[in-house]
Amino acid sequence: MRGEVAAWTARQSKHAGVGYPLLAALVCLEDDAGFAAHADGLVDALHRQLRDKLLRTAMLGALVALVRTYLLRHAGAAPQGRIDAWLARATRPVLAHLRKANLQFAEQQDAVVALTAAVAAAEPHFGVGMVAELLAGEPVAWDAAAVGLRALRATLLAAPAAGGPPGGGDEAAAGRALLDGVAAGRSPLGALGVAALAPRLGHALARVLQAAGAALGGATLAAPPRALADLLPKERGAGLPVLAAALAVVPFLLPEHWEGARLAAELPGAPPARPRAPRSARRGRGSGRAGAARRLRDPRRRRRARRGRGGHAPLHARAARAAQRPAARRRRPAGAPAGRAARCARRAPRPASGLGCERGA
Repeated sequence: MRGEVAAWTARQSKHAGVGYPLLAALVCLEDDAGFAAHADGLVDALHRQLRDKLLRTAMLGALVALVRTYLLRHAGAAPQGRIDAWLARATRPVLAHLRKANLQFAEQQDAVVALTAAVAAAEPHFGVGMVAELLAGEPVAWDAAAVGLRALRATLLAAPAAGGPPGGGDEAAAGRALLDGVAAGRSPLGALGVAALAPRLGHALARVLQAAGAALGGATLAAPPRALADLLPKERGAGLPVLAAALAVVPFLLPEHWEGARLAAELPGAPPARPRAPRSARRGRGSGRAGAARRLRDPRRRRRARRGRGGHAPLHARAARAAQRPAARRRRPAGAPAGRAARCARRAPRPASGLGCERGA
């Protein structure tokens, strides 16, 4: 049956979204020899199908099933180098698509979270390394960072320090147990056997927090009229779920960073107010030539400087400006000659020539 389904899927490419998941299920039901003979070729075929954006969700589900089956069959039994090589071959193309922002839908990102969490549960060293790889990169890829942090939280909640996998999906109880263990000095990464990766994860998490703070630092939470996600631009709003996921794992990995007033420093809000200088220091701050130039750089201050010290133009300002104009620029009284005749009248009297005011006179 597996051979017939494989031949049908190869002929009918328009049914690839149905044929490849069925083929993956049949390969997972094979014995160890059959799985080893057909799993590698099927993984490569699924990677090729990831180029089609309409098939990515189904292909990711098939990849998750194959990886879980491989780990159930070979984790702890095969040599570690062989397991790491197979996992790298199966997962690296998926991570590459995620960093390129090709996996935008929630179902696709959920599948990558499930894939990373499954690898981390069976092979913590490789799985936590996948999380660190998702958090790395310059600049930070928001989709990859969000998926990596969600997978890291799921891995930490399933650690022995949290009492094993949360029964019945009770993540709150697992989180409380994990926090109690952290308060007692038990590291969840140490319980997973990957305590050596703690500095790498801490550095990557700090980079994510800095990038999210730079993107969201100008937003305010002081009773906004709309939701915070609506107040931010689209490219900056993508960092909001990443910040929430990062804050959710900081107490487990960096408990010393979570003490005191550092919680408020990490939240999006207005920049902290500067301490007010004493009056003696403020008095000379705007004096001198530099202070005058600084004041005149503000357009509002320039307008006030033109109008007067009070900031409002007096009622007689127009009359005062008219009085300061030269006599030649004042408004002509009613009945006075205008134009060329007015200019001739203002000149010294000359002998009359009978031709009036001439151009050469």
